[in-house]
Amino acid sequence: MKIKPQLYLIVCLSILILSSAKKSFAQIAYLPHYTTKNGLPSNNCYYTLQDKKGYIWVATDAGVSRFDGTVFENFSVDDGLPDNQILQLREDSKGRIWFLALNGQLSYFFNGKIYNQNNSKQLQQLNFNAVVVSFFEDSKGRIWFGTNKNVIGLWDEKTLIKYSSPNIENQFINTFIHEDKQGNIWAYSTQAVHLFIRNNFVLIKDTLLPLSYKTILNRPDKSMYFLDKNGLNLKVGTFNQLMLKVDTVLLNNSPGYIYLGNKQLWLSNNNGVFVIDFDGSTKQILKDVDVNQVIRDNNQNMWFTTKNGIYRLPDVKERLYIFNKSNGLSNDMIKSITKDAQNRLWLGLNSANIDIVNIGSKKLEKIALPNPKKYNLIKQLLFDKKNKNILFASDYGLGAVSATFPLKPNIRHLRETNNSVFVVKNFSIDSVQKMALALSSGVVIINDRLHKFEFTSSNYKEKQDFFKDRSYRVYYDKQQNLWFSNLNGVSEFNSEKLNKVYEGNTLLTKRINDMQQLSNGNLAMATDGYGILLIKNGQLFKHLTQKDGLNNNIINKLFVQGDHLWAISRTGINRIAFDQDKVSVSTFDYANDLLSDDLNDLYIDTDTAYFATNNGLVYFAHKQKAQQTKAPKTYISSVTNNKEFLDLSSANFTLSPGQHNITFNYSAIDFKNRRIVYRYRLKGDANWSETKNRRVELSSLEPGEYTFEVSAKSQDSEWSKPDKIHFIIEKFFGKPGGLL
Repeated sequence: MKIKPQLYLIVCLSILILSSAKKSFAQIAYLPHYTTKNGLPSNNCYYTLQDKKGYIWVATDAGVSRFDGTVFENFSVDDGLPDNQILQLREDSKGRIWFLALNGQLSYFFNGKIYNQNNSKQLQQLNFNAVVVSFFEDSKGRIWFGTNKNVIGLWDEKTLIKYSSPNIENQFINTFIHEDKQGNIWAYSTQAVHLFIRNNFVLIKDTLLPLSYKTILNRPDKSMYFLDKNGLNLKVGTFNQLMLKVDTVLLNNSPGYIYLGNKQLWLSNNNGVFVIDFDGSTKQILKDVDVNQVIRDNNQNMWFTTKNGIYRLPDVKERLYIFNKSNGLSNDMIKSITKDAQNRLWLGLNSANIDIVNIGSKKLEKIALPNPKKYNLIKQLLFDKKNKNILFASDYGLGAVSATFPLKPNIRHLRETNNSVFVVKNFSIDSVQKMALALSSGVVIINDRLHKFEFTSSNYKEKQDFFKDRSYRVYYDKQQNLWFSNLNGVSEFNSEKLNKVYEGNTLLTKRINDMQQLSNGNLAMATDGYGILLIKNGQLFKHLTQKDGLNNNIINKLFVQGDHLWAISRTGINRIAFDQDKVSVSTFDYANDLLSDDLNDLYIDTDTAYFATNNGLVYFAHKQKAQQTKAPKTYISSVTNNKEFLDLSSANFTLSPGQHNITFNYSAIDFKNRRIVYRYRLKGDANWSETKNRRVELSSLEPGEYTFEVSAKSQDSEWSKPDKIHFIIEKFFGKPGGLL
């Protein structure tokens, strides 16, 4: 058994609307893509199964993998598989995971161990000299096996009965087994339909035949759906009904295992996945990817099994979308973002480009700025509500354009009257007419940004409209006070009075990357390595770091939306809620894995979060009210004693005195949150020990009774219910009369 950590690859894939003749916007969703680089034993994947515990199992041509959202645990012939080519996976009512191998031999995983014909007398009975293509457990607990030969097997854990058809034209080749509401057993193949009557199969005259055993679904209500040459059919007992007409082009392109949602057919084939609504509309996912199977897990994620690994389409409420060059943007590298009064997003790109996206219609308009060298990267955009302008800045220039563009296309450029070069770090505007610039030479205040869009370096008066020393950030608060950060630290300029706030706390001497005012009037400051500083009445009153839940202590940008403060760093996104003096930090782990290292700026609307990244505009729907996520289910996956695996079918073990070296492996199942923390203990009244490791090695334990407990939590959840194993290490007795 080999365990590899999951590294997480991302693929952007279009969801294309095929049914409408009208050209529509192709919304691109991010799909996590898992391959051998993430830990799978092979990219050629045949089948995916979610077991009752929640693990995702993947059958490949190089063994089987069990995935908990973080780590792929791989099993091969070295671990007991009869063949590395596993074609299908099934779980029975006892919790056994069955492996249907290419060589025809059956095996299963149960309580941490693989059982095969070499270590199980029961499995020695299950010899068909054929490949098992279907597996069904009936209401009596009997297991039926369909094969690729003229053989059906019935096994009751004691005896195997084999059935074959004497009719050459109506054989049991590649048969699928179904049980109806009356308990009748049906056998479906591409050649014929049989009904099990009085311990034998009887041929039934039926012209509706499935395309293959892959295109049939048994439903919990004992109905059955299947694809034939016309489309999707419903069968209830002897009643048949065509539910959905399907394009023959899709049916003739090697359809794989199908999934049926709420009035929606998910059909996989050699050209991707086709989502066909019962009203006839069709969407395509994974275009030109050879897909073998589609399933939905317990958290409403869709999984696609392909010849190039597996893909996951997250639930709608956790789905990320991207708008990039393929949608018409000038390029993918977006450095800044803001929004105007017309519900348009303004995007600052490289190569002196500003693109404008109408959020509703996705209509695009573009501005190509003159002097591409000067405006190579548009690193800041700001909507001037008073003057109805959009202000933009690069490292070496600053300008303004009407927010009604293209109705008013004129562009103004800030000039230094002596034509001196100036380096812009950042700018801010008040609610009247002032503008402050953070320059490499200091902070400059322009008193009339509308009528006098210029400044003269030599005419400024220090500590009135100029503050020397290299500056990093400027910010006007709602009271029109100017806050700025320079080499000395944070200062406030208020009614011609300079308040050196940095003198009150050494943290305020650190470099500040951004400033924003919260709805309660307090100020939040993003630092370059010290988290977020909260200022109240000119004093530092709260300091947030990774210990409080931040993804990183280097915070690049902040944004205030309602009562929430959003923060981005090179490792993702945080949303911070304030309730009087109580602060709670939320993460978006499902987004952080996709956005880390690429985040440049953000704009948070009331219901949608937008992010400027190096790969385009990424956005997702968010809920204003932070909700605590469910605790991940936690399981002890294996226990070894002196390097020997213990049978987990028992929750109690008695070990001899020499067996005091024990290793516990455990995992938490969570496909959304990456940062899982575990805690464990050996006594019910002992303190918990926290760890990020998924393995605990205990050596030289003293004789006595122990209960190993382990639980887990994500950042936004409570601790899970612990999984437990009780064990006793016996005392060592020497010669009679003496205890050693």
